[in-house]
Amino acid sequence: MRAAAAKAGLGERTIYRYLADPDFRAELHRRQDEVLTATTAALAGGMGTAVQALAGVLDDPECPQAVKVRAALGWLREGRAMVETDNLVDRVATLEKVLLEAG
Repeated sequence: MRAAAAKAGLGERTIYRYLADPDFRAELHRRQDEVLTATTAALAGGMGTAVQALAGVLDDPECPQAVKVRAALGWLREGRAMVETDNLVDRVATLEKVLLEAG
């Protein structure tokens, strides 16, 4: 908070007052979501290239087995994380719908 206050030219207590304001927090979260969305889109744009690179490592007969194992494990770990994230997004959307319908 101290660094953020200094960068903004504000006092640290002022930053805490802003954060206590629901409208300010909502705008902050909206802007953070925008940054996250843009970052996610950029990462998604490079996924094809990353998959090709990993496939190249796995298919390369000159590549050491340890490197292939690490590449394969990374691929599996990221795949699992994507499935889990997708499932969580669906579950949250369902919960939000139920809550909205319940009033």
